[in-house]
Amino acid sequence: MWNYSLMLNWFEEPRGRELLRKAVWGIEREAQRVTKTGDLALTSHPIAFGDKLTNPSITTDFAESQLELITSPFDSIEAAHAELARIHDEVEAALGDELLWPYSMPPRLPHEDLIPIARYNDTEEGRANAAYRQSLAERYGKKMQMISGLHVNFSFPSELLKFIADKLGIDRENQELANEIYFAMARNVLRYRWLLIYLFGASPSIHQSYDSVVCDELNVIKQCCPACCPTIGQYEKYATSLRVSRYGYSNTNQRDVTVSFDSLEAHVASFKALLKTTLMKESEFYCSIRLKPLAVKGKGYLEALESHGVRYAELRMMDLNPYIREGISIQQLKVLHVFMLWCLFEQSPPVTDEEVAWSNENHHTVSLFGRKPGLQLQHYKRGRGQVPLTTWMDDIFTKMKQVAKLLDCTRGDMDYQEVIEAEYEKVWDIERIPSAVMVKDMKENGKGFIEFGIHLAKSMRQKNAVGVCQNV
Repeated sequence: MWNYSLMLNWFEEPRGRELLRKAVWGIEREAQRVTKTGDLALTSHPIAFGDKLTNPSITTDFAESQLELITSPFDSIEAAHAELARIHDEVEAALGDELLWPYSMPPRLPHEDLIPIARYNDTEEGRANAAYRQSLAERYGKKMQMISGLHVNFSFPSELLKFIADKLGIDRENQELANEIYFAMARNVLRYRWLLIYLFGASPSIHQSYDSVVCDELNVIKQCCPACCPTIGQYEKYATSLRVSRYGYSNTNQRDVTVSFDSLEAHVASFKALLKTTLMKESEFYCSIRLKPLAVKGKGYLEALESHGVRYAELRMMDLNPYIREGISIQQLKVLHVFMLWCLFEQSPPVTDEEVAWSNENHHTVSLFGRKPGLQLQHYKRGRGQVPLTTWMDDIFTKMKQVAKLLDCTRGDMDYQEVIEAEYEKVWDIERIPSAVMVKDMKENGKGFIEFGIHLAKSMRQKNAVGVCQNV
């Protein structure tokens, strides 16, 4: 339908460049409440935040200790990030002696039986939420559910969709084209998500209280591939993101099941099949990206998606940046903007089963071994030929730099280009990626996983710490 060169030419026009800057952003950030010793807080959800079911900005995720901070949609990255900062101010004012844990991987955890699942009021909705979390605990264990992350919501303006339709010379319903555009972008996000894991993965280590989850997974690996155990057991030596690895927030039951992103119809059909065989609820589907409709009263996610189509994309694979109070920087969000536009520009044919396997393999390879020198990935366009990680990233950044230049043209500055250049340095210098910075800082400061987490959490409580290490 389109390819990178064609899209680049279209958006080099003044009108096209102007539309690229326009997007709607929202951020959802999870964080565990902890004591000053780095232990999971066993206290109740602070009363200052009101009812979990009615506060639109501050609620809980799986556990009573696991806060979820949610912004409204905004038409700029800066506005969305400022709202997240404001919510953080509100949270910190009510925490008292407790701290927000800065890592994605959990703090020191008590015995599984002592981890409190989120508690709700005695209403139909409250009982349903509590029952769902209890079922997750029984299916996957509580400790895996204690991992925290950050979701970024992103949508294209309707003017951009119309611009593409005009360039294609097609006459079809706007929503039909919107579905095609979002699914094309999503397929490429899934193909190239390993790049974001390398650039932003920030969970290279764990506390020993999480070891039981790792041991369970190693037993699974031992049964299916005994020869893999010695290698995969070295995860902390080279890991970038244990959170998105098979030791993290994953669903073993889904590994052999594919949800199609080839079209809206194929996506809904394959998702419904998964619900009949594997999942209890739609929200249990763990994927790096979700395509979502606007909420429709009385309709579930799939029903609303089927009847109203895609309205925005939810990027779900971001680790918390432990050096940023809000868990993500404005610079990171701008990189995501460029990345998602590049994924839109790049040709995106339907995904074969073989390609799904390769993309999943690359995902787990980079999450567990992304800091390993000379790492090789499976290249989709080379018939299962391997390619050096650095070579492939260099090719991608060549195009992302061109997209960044288009974004800067409307304002005559170098904002996006400078951000992408800073990220490009990580291609050739592994020591610059967040996971490597974390390992180095812990070693140089003589602090372990818990001690360094407490150090960062306390520093984030200080106003002067906001914005430290913005390029990490």
